[in-house]
Amino acid sequence: MIFKDLSKGVIKQEFVLKQNEDDKIHVLTIYHNLKNFDYYQEMSKRNISKEINVAKDLTLIFTEKYISRQEIEEEKNSIKVSKLRVEGFLGDQMTFSKNPYINKSTYFMEILKMNKDEIFDLIPENSEVFNEICKWVYELSGFNLKDNPYSIGNVLFFEATGVEVDLERVKNNPQNIKLSIRYNLNEIEKMTAVLTFRFHKVIVATKKLEITEPGKYPIKIPASYNLWNSLDVEVYNQNDELVYLYNNAHFIMEISLKVGITNSQKEEYVKTLDKNILLKDIFYENFEIADKSEYIKNLKLLNKYYNDERYFLKSLENNYEIIFSTPNEQRKIFEHFQRIFENENFDRIWIFDPYFDLDEFKDTMKDFITLINQNLHTQKIIIFENKKKYEQNDLNSKIKKWKEELRQKYNTTIDFVCSNKHFHDRFIFLTINKNGEEIVKSGFLLGSSINSIGKNFSTIVELSVPKSQEIFKILYNEIYVKSIAEQNEV
Repeated sequence: MIFKDLSKGVIKQEFVLKQNEDDKIHVLTIYHNLKNFDYYQEMSKRNISKEINVAKDLTLIFTEKYISRQEIEEEKNSIKVSKLRVEGFLGDQMTFSKNPYINKSTYFMEILKMNKDEIFDLIPENSEVFNEICKWVYELSGFNLKDNPYSIGNVLFFEATGVEVDLERVKNNPQNIKLSIRYNLNEIEKMTAVLTFRFHKVIVATKKLEITEPGKYPIKIPASYNLWNSLDVEVYNQNDELVYLYNNAHFIMEISLKVGITNSQKEEYVKTLDKNILLKDIFYENFEIADKSEYIKNLKLLNKYYNDERYFLKSLENNYEIIFSTPNEQRKIFEHFQRIFENENFDRIWIFDPYFDLDEFKDTMKDFITLINQNLHTQKIIIFENKKKYEQNDLNSKIKKWKEELRQKYNTTIDFVCSNKHFHDRFIFLTINKNGEEIVKSGFLLGSSINSIGKNFSTIVELSVPKSQEIFKILYNEIYVKSIAEQNEV
C-alpha cells in the first residue's frame, strides 16, 4: 500500500555521522510521501543542508531534499530493499512513538539494518552524544529516535493518511462530545468511526458513526451510562481499511498552574563545582481554571479514587535508584544535587543530618548550603543531633547566630532544629505543603554526612515517593515536632 501514489513527490531526510572526511556512518534515512499534505508545493522547494557538532571531532550532517515523481525511480535503485522489513500502520504519536506526525495517522515501512555494532561502538545508547543526536533527529524530522534507538541505521518510509480528527466536549453537557473530521472527498466516499469510551481500563460505552462528508458530528452518551475520562477513536474507509487511530484521548478538565515570579537573583561561587551558580528569589502563585459542573466534580472524585489506588500499588513496590560515588567524584555528587534543587518545583527542603555542625563550616558544607539556596524563596529546615550536648539556652543562641550569618550572606532564612534524640541515617526530602500537610515529592538517603559528602566511597539512594513519604512522616513526628517543642520550652 505504501508509496503507490507518488504524484506529489517525496521528501528525503538523511542523517550521517562524520568523524573525518573519509569516515562517515549512516544514522537514519526517512522518506515522506507528500500525497496527503496540502502544502506539498512549498515542500517541493526544500533543499536543506546542516552540520551540527554533537561532540568533539564528531559532526552530524543533515540533508533534506525534494524528490519529484520523475526522479523516484532513480532513487528506488539506490535503496537496498531488504526482506527484513516491517510494514504497517501507526496511530497517534503518543501511543505509536515511531509516528513523526502530530495530528496524522500514517502507513509506514522500515527497512532493517541488522548489524549496528559500528554505530553503537561510536555512540553508546546511554551516552550524551546519543542523546544529542536524538534531540536533533526529533527537531529536524519529528522522528523519536530516543524511544526507538534500534531504528538507528535503518531506512523509514511514511505516508500519512488524509484523515484528521478533532474532539471536543460539549459545553454545559460534558458527557457528550463533538467529533470534527477532515478528509478529501475525491479519495474517500464515506467512512465509519468507532468510538470506545473508557473510565481508566473499564469500557463504559461504544458508538458507531457513519460519516458521509467532512464536518462536525455530535455524539451523545446517555445519562444512564457511567462517567468516562478517555476514549479511543478508529476510522475506517469504504474498503474497511483503517485510516485513523487515536488511543486513550483525554480532555483537560482543569488547569492548575504554579507560576514562578523572580523577585531578585545573584551569583554565588561554589568551590566544589569551580563555577558560579545563580541564586534566585522565586515567589510562586497558584492559579486554577476548572469546569465546575456536577459531572466533572464526580469525575474528579472517581479519578482521585483510582489515583489513590495506583499510589497504593506503587507503595508496595521497592523502587530505588542508587548513585555510587568514589572519593574523587565529589563534583559528580554536587552536580547531581544542583540539578535537583534547581529544577524541582517544591516548597521546602528538609535535611536530617545528625553530624551537621556550622561550627565546622568547611568548604563542602558551604557549597551545599549555596546549592540549597538556588531558590532563595524556598524554605529550608535542617535537623541535626546535639552531639556536643549543648545546654538548651546555649544551643538557641548558637542557632540564632547561625541563622543571622546565613541571612546576611544569602538574604534568606534557614531554620535549624537540634534534636536530643539520637538518629543515624541522613535524609533529604523535597516537599510541597497542601492544606497544611507536607507532601513529599522526592526523597534521598545519604551514605555520608553533608560535611563529608563525596569524599568517601558512599551511596546516595533516591527513594520511591511512597517510601519517602513513609520515612518522612516518622522523622517529622518523632524528631522534628518533639525537638521544636523542646526548643520552645526554654
